[in-house]
Amino acid sequence: MHSGPDKLKKSIRFTINLSNRSFELRPVFLLLILLALLITAVMTGARFFPQEKQQDHLLGQLSKLQHKQQRLHEKLAENEALLALRDGQIEGLKQEMEQLRGEKTAMKSRLEMFDEVLASKKVKGVHFLRPEFSWEDQHSISYQLILVKGENYPRWIQGHLEFSVIDANGQTVLLSNQKGKNRHKIEMTSHAFVEGTLVWPQNWRPETLHVTLINHLGKQKGHIEIPVLASRLSRDSTVKEQRP
Repeated sequence: MHSGPDKLKKSIRFTINLSNRSFELRPVFLLLILLALLITAVMTGARFFPQEKQQDHLLGQLSKLQHKQQRLHEKLAENEALLALRDGQIEGLKQEMEQLRGEKTAMKSRLEMFDEVLASKKVKGVHFLRPEFSWEDQHSISYQLILVKGENYPRWIQGHLEFSVIDANGQTVLLSNQKGKNRHKIEMTSHAFVEGTLVWPQNWRPETLHVTLINHLGKQKGHIEIPVLASRLSRDSTVKEQRP
C-alpha cells in the first residue's frame, strides 16, 4: 500500500487528440497551480473590496456634509431675513420715538404758552405774547403773536391791529397784507392767535416793526415794537436797516 506522498509523486497521464500526443501531469503541480490561483483571487479581492467599502464611506460622509451645508445656508438666509426685519423694526421704533419726542416738545411748548396766557389774564390790560416777525423773502414779512385780554372788564374787545415802520423822515408807514388790507381785524373775549404775511415794497429793510391795537372806538389799547428776524434770509449786512 502506497503512502500519500508517493501518490502525489505519481504522474497522471492524459492524451490530447492532437497528433496523438500525450502529456503527463503530476498531482503536486496541479495543486500548486490551484493554490496560486486561489491566492491571486484572495489578494485581488482584498485589494478591491476595502477600496470600494472606503469609497462608499467617503460618499456617505460627503452626502452628510452637503446636507449640513444646505441646512447652514437655509439657517443663514433665515437669520439674514430676521436681521433685516429686526433692523426695519428698530428703524421704525427710532422714527416713532423721534416723532413722540417732537410731539412731546410741541405739547410742552403749548402748555408753557397756555400758562403764559393764564398768567396774563390775571393782569389788567391787553398783552402781546410771543410776537415773532421774520423775513420770508426780500418783499414779504411773516408774523405771529398772541393777544390776551387781562381781567374781566371789558368783557369784549373789538378793533384791529396796525403794522407799521418809521421811515427816515420819522413818518409812520402802514404795511398791508397780500390782499392789500392794512388792518388785521380783532374780536376776542379772552385771547386770540394772530398770524399772517405783510408785503414790503421798499428797497431798504427795517430792523424793527411796530404793532398797534386800535379798538372799535378808534382808541389805542396797546403797542409794541418787535425786531424783524432774518430767519429765512442770510444773516448778513443786507438784512440790517438800510434807509435812503
